[in-house]
Amino acid sequence: MTNPNSRNRNETGKGAPAQLKVLRKSVYLRVGMVFLIVALTIILVFALTVAWYVNVVQSSNLNFTAETWNFTGEIDVENPVFSAAPGDNGVVSMSLKNDSSSLVAASVTVSKAQLNDDMRDKLFFYVDTTATRNSETVERVYISSSASYTYTIFPFGEIAMTDHTYNAARIMWEWPYDTLGYYVLGTVTPTRLPDIDEYLRPIEYEYDEQNTTFNSAGELLTIDGVTPATDFLVELSQTDGYRGVIDPGAAVSGYYPVDVDANGYGVWAYFCTYAEIQSNNRISTELGENNADIGSVQLQVIGQNSREEGISVSSPAELTAVLYQDGLHMVRMEQDIELSQSIQVGSNTGIMIDMQGHTLTSTASTVIDAKPGSNVMLYNGTLDGANQAETAIYASGGVVTLNGVTIENVEEGLKIFDNENNSNMDSTIRLFDCKIMCETDGLWIKGNGAKSEKKTVVVIENCEMMGEGYAGLLCNGTYYGCDIRVSGDSKISGKYAGIYFPTKDSTLTVENSTIEGYTGLVVKGGSVEVNNSVIIGIGERNDPDPDALSQSGWTDTGDGVYLEANYTNWLTDIRISGENTRVVSMNAEAVRMCPDGLDTASITITGGSFSSVVGYFNKDTHELVQFADDVYVVRAK
Repeated sequence: MTNPNSRNRNETGKGAPAQLKVLRKSVYLRVGMVFLIVALTIILVFALTVAWYVNVVQSSNLNFTAETWNFTGEIDVENPVFSAAPGDNGVVSMSLKNDSSSLVAASVTVSKAQLNDDMRDKLFFYVDTTATRNSETVERVYISSSASYTYTIFPFGEIAMTDHTYNAARIMWEWPYDTLGYYVLGTVTPTRLPDIDEYLRPIEYEYDEQNTTFNSAGELLTIDGVTPATDFLVELSQTDGYRGVIDPGAAVSGYYPVDVDANGYGVWAYFCTYAEIQSNNRISTELGENNADIGSVQLQVIGQNSREEGISVSSPAELTAVLYQDGLHMVRMEQDIELSQSIQVGSNTGIMIDMQGHTLTSTASTVIDAKPGSNVMLYNGTLDGANQAETAIYASGGVVTLNGVTIENVEEGLKIFDNENNSNMDSTIRLFDCKIMCETDGLWIKGNGAKSEKKTVVVIENCEMMGEGYAGLLCNGTYYGCDIRVSGDSKISGKYAGIYFPTKDSTLTVENSTIEGYTGLVVKGGSVEVNNSVIIGIGERNDPDPDALSQSGWTDTGDGVYLEANYTNWLTDIRISGENTRVVSMNAEAVRMCPDGLDTASITITGGSFSSVVGYFNKDTHELVQFADDVYVVRAK
């Protein structure tokens, strides 16, 4: 049968093209290029006690502990020295572990003051996440010595930001292939030369010799032969995160005011001339050929301690009053609080609530509503819907982090509906050590689809999540674009499916976890990886009809892993690996695909044990060995 409680409808869509990208035209730049070395100096300043402590760690130390400067935690920096060349980008791989019993809000900035002069306008740093800045949606958050990004480190928690493992938005570096323009912080007046303090972020467009045009003075006219540079700049200013809209008529010495004061100091935008672009290309080549020493970059982390800087609240009025203030606020609940209205967290507001083991009860339809650009963090407590709330947490373009939180007595635990916000922002959801028990769904996700190039990110570590009436974790095929990672001994279960994943242009990773449902894991789109995990289907056997598959919902087969491959307009693949993986069906197939043999869908098994005979492995490199009536193992030959 086809599941009658359909929560998904499939529609096709095309990804929106990037407005700002670099056309790698100058291939000759890479000929003979020697990678440059950039050294990162890490300055960590944490207000974890009454005093602040500072320590500069030499870049040769790959690993170090924070005890050396009185921070009760550990820091790992994987790449304090990294290679760079024009067109490259990468991750500043690091992790922060908090061994204290206090929440910490850690703000990260970057200083390029120690860089070679020729590199200050070529190397930039950003955090790989969408956000709201000054009521504008930015696709990434550029950080500098004057612009920060704030992370939250939970008590005894860890933030990992590496190439392969990350549970928070990563800090990235980039060297644009062509230096075409930039935002700067400095003073520009008609009577003197520009005085630049810092290069904040690059300006990128489709630059090539055939279409980009310049006037006789070498000043940029059109970025593509059609779009005037000034029109492009006005459009760019609507999503740059700075206040105001650029007025092309107010340029001074080629610099366009973005956010400046009466003395000409502030943020300016600048397009490089044709001669400057060529000169920058030449400088980049010479830097590489000479293996130049280009200096170091300083990352500074400043922390706030919730124990010393948090606001104590004991009533609904005290709690909601905090939300009328912009900025990040740290709150401590001193007792249980009951609400009759939803907590609305606005776009310029962040709230960190240390629940201290207490319960926040609400009879509103939504307990917490995280608006686009908001930041919600809850620790150590319970959200109780009093059997009246429909949703504990609703987020559309917000950042939500829960650590040690129980959600109960609600229909649905979390609704992440990024498709419903007009700013096209993508949510980031992080769940650690949580227990989410709901009447219908534990977590329901709708991405932004073609509206955004980014993805809705969901990280689930060491959590128990159950949807008693439908699914533990439920996605939507129409609104795609998700990156979901389940790990750390998590258990996700649901009445009809543990996880339903019909989502194209999306990824799902299940590692060291257990998924259980009538059908354990149902896939209809995207790329899925199962590693060292247990997948269990407990329902009665129901063989799907390949000629009668629904475009909405899925067939309740009772399988462990079931790929319903009737979404033939996008690619779907499942990879199952790990010697500790077990895929079990009580009454049906361990692994099944219907219809089978399509070019657009695939299952690849390289390891694990299964409750029935499986195929989907390379018979030249692997074999299926039967150890008991219901134990079949795929292993390498």
